[in-house]
Amino acid sequence: MENTEHYPPPWHLKGAGFIIPFLGNKTKLLEKGFMSEEEKEFFRGGLGAIMLVNYEASDVGQYFELLFIPGDFASNASGKSKLYKRITKIFVSSSISIQEGRLNWAIPKEFANFKWNMNGNNTEVSVSTNDGEVFL
Repeated sequence: MENTEHYPPPWHLKGAGFIIPFLGNKTKLLEKGFMSEEEKEFFRGGLGAIMLVNYEASDVGQYFELLFIPGDFASNASGKSKLYKRITKIFVSSSISIQEGRLNWAIPKEFANFKWNMNGNNTEVSVSTNDGEVFL
């Protein structure tokens, strides 16, 4: 059932998470980095990141999020080439976050099941879709 209430930006978010930076193999990222053919033309590589977030509170309620940023993309804004980071894949545990993310920012969020277990200083996270494990 689609939510009929709208939650415009900015959202007020409270939570905790992890940022996992990486320098990936450009060839493999072009193949498996969740990029369209057009995005691949502008992909330059460099430092990427995976972000795992547990939003304990937000305008759309509690939810989990997994973001994938493969690295740098070139932009030719104003005739000058600049590099910027881009999220190419985002999974969330909330259908309202999916709906509002698409409406507010045109972010193609996808639904996933999250298991987020904290035990003292240890945190175990797994993310899966109907197609299988996405992150473990």
